[in-house]
Amino acid sequence: MFICLSLRSFVGLVCSVYSMAHVTLIAGELRRNAVQGAVQGLGDALRNKVKLAKNILIKPDVGHYELQLAATHVDALRGVLDALRSMTDAPIVIADAGHYGTLPGFRHFGYERLLVEYQNVTLRDLQESETTEHEILGVNGPLVVRRAKEAIHAEVKISLGTLKTHRQYGACLSVANWAEGTWIVPPRQTIAGRVFTRAPWLSAEGVVGAQNLIEQLYEKYPADVGILDGFLGMEGDGPTDGTAIHVGVAVASMDSIATDAIGATLMGIDPRTIGYLDSLARVGRGTIDVAKMDVPLQLLRDRARIFQLPFEQKYLRT
Repeated sequence: MFICLSLRSFVGLVCSVYSMAHVTLIAGELRRNAVQGAVQGLGDALRNKVKLAKNILIKPDVGHYELQLAATHVDALRGVLDALRSMTDAPIVIADAGHYGTLPGFRHFGYERLLVEYQNVTLRDLQESETTEHEILGVNGPLVVRRAKEAIHAEVKISLGTLKTHRQYGACLSVANWAEGTWIVPPRQTIAGRVFTRAPWLSAEGVVGAQNLIEQLYEKYPADVGILDGFLGMEGDGPTDGTAIHVGVAVASMDSIATDAIGATLMGIDPRTIGYLDSLARVGRGTIDVAKMDVPLQLLRDRARIFQLPFEQKYLRT
């Protein structure tokens, strides 16, 4: 009886270990090296997936075409490309649908240099992509949204986000980066020029409704890999008007919910207070409980910060 119980306990332990979400958390002085290490740390799970892929799409966050703190740094992209090129020669597209225009941001932040440094890499504005429509449920009824086909149908979909606060839904991490950036909206003319902003729809939904929109957009078309460049985060009035806070890490997982749960924890936010992450975890899209993740806990404790939050999101501290 004792041996039988011990065997069952052992099997249960092994099963629980192998069912844990694997999240890489790398600290370092150089952003490029940390991101490369985080991606390579995903091991065979990623390697086997990209080896079979005919195309790969990386979706950075170009939240503003001039403010570096609101956009993915080119060295974070270099880190991802370094890791991918050690695994595959498949075509790689770097694409976004930036709020203030995509290609001007790509030029301003030096993304065009990547075309010379790496083979078979292209840059694309998803606003010019063919789209497909689907319906999501808003607080006042159904909404028909358009999504960029090139992004949602890529064989390997990678969301490369940053650690940023967001006044409408708390934190803009890899999940929100993917959900918003593949949602194609018509341009609006403002005093700042032509913009492609989802803010009117998000604002109309209210705080809870905005969370629900992000959750539905991501659940319909999720990313395969979630990566966070946490070298410099943005606190305060994010996602464009906040201030810098140094964290000095990179995070990656094949489970983007787990990636963002670690990202939120690094920001001093309980992941379950971010509505879209909690909802996605509840419907089985990923892991939100840090206790169920294979992640270096001591490093997580050492690097965690208390990000200042936008006024609209003070409730995240409760």
